[in-house]
Amino acid sequence: MGAWKPVLDRVAALAAELEQPARICVDGRTASGKTTFADALAARLPWLRVTIDDFRRPPPPREYYPSSFDFERFRAHLVSLSRTSTIVDGVFLHHPELRGLWDLTVFLHVDTEVATERGIARDASWMANARERYATRYVPGETRYLDEVDPESLADVVVDTTDLNRPTLRVLRARAATRQDGTSAATSSISGGS
Repeated sequence: MGAWKPVLDRVAALAAELEQPARICVDGRTASGKTTFADALAARLPWLRVTIDDFRRPPPPREYYPSSFDFERFRAHLVSLSRTSTIVDGVFLHHPELRGLWDLTVFLHVDTEVATERGIARDASWMANARERYATRYVPGETRYLDEVDPESLADVVVDTTDLNRPTLRVLRARAATRQDGTSAATSSISGGS
C-alpha cells in the first residue's frame, strides 16, 4: 500500500478534522478498490468498519441497481451507530436515499474495462459465470447508477484507481451540510490536490 500512502494520509487528515462522531463513505465501481481503501483508512483511524455488502437483498433481484441492497435497513443500521465514527464501503453509496448520511465522501474512479477485468479475475474462482454476470448485471447496473446519480461529481474526494500501483488524487471539494438524519455534518476546508 506504499503507493496509496499519500492519498490515504490526505483522507485521514480530512477525517481528523471532522466533528466526531462522523461517517465516511468509500464508493465506486465493483473492483475499484473500495474495500482495500476503506480497510487501509480504518487502519489509520480507530473507526468502525461497515460495508453495504452485508445488506444485500436475498435472493439477488433481477435488477442490480437500485434493487440489490436494502437501503432502508442499511440506513437504519448506520443511524443506530450515530455515536460511533464509521468508515463505510460499497457500491451505490451516493444514492439519494443514502447521500445525507455522510460527513466525507470518497469516490474511487476506475476505467470500466479495467474494473471489469479485475472483478472477473477476483470472482472467477467462486462465480462460475463471472464474465457473463459482469456483462449482463454489474456493468449495466453500475453504468446506470453512474449516469443517474453521477457520484463522481458529488464526492468530496475523487481518487483514480485505474492503476492500483499509482492511485491519483483527482478532486478535493469543500463541503458544509446537514445530514438527513438531523445531525450536523462538519464543515471541512479542503484545498488543492496532491
